[in-house]
Amino acid sequence: MHWLYSKEENMTETMTDHELITAAAKATGMTLIPRDDGTYEVANLSFYTRRWNPLTCNDDAFELIVNHELMVFYGDNHVIIDWIGATGATGFVEEPFNTDKHAATRRAIVRAVIEKANAKGAADGSC
Repeated sequence: MHWLYSKEENMTETMTDHELITAAAKATGMTLIPRDDGTYEVANLSFYTRRWNPLTCNDDAFELIVNHELMVFYGDNHVIIDWIGATGATGFVEEPFNTDKHAATRRAIVRAVIEKANAKGAADGSC
């Protein structure tokens, strides 16, 4: 449990990988095009295409940390991602390491982006 917050249920805990990826893209303002091979491509108007999957790509996950101003902390066998919203709302997500610390960190980052966007939407009445 996070030292600053009590354990709370996050809606992202039960989302599938596809749901997490598409919700994180939406929270970031991106439109994704699902490909037949299970990957995602960022939709844009240029000829350049870019695959995007922050659950498997460290670069994409790092972009989310920076762009959404997330804070990463590690505890015993889990990662915690904290955020502070523009309205002062705070939150966090917690993900156990299991066998892959990097995968758990990427998943927690994606979940935090979605939770932060949902909190912002709830605060401004857009949810």
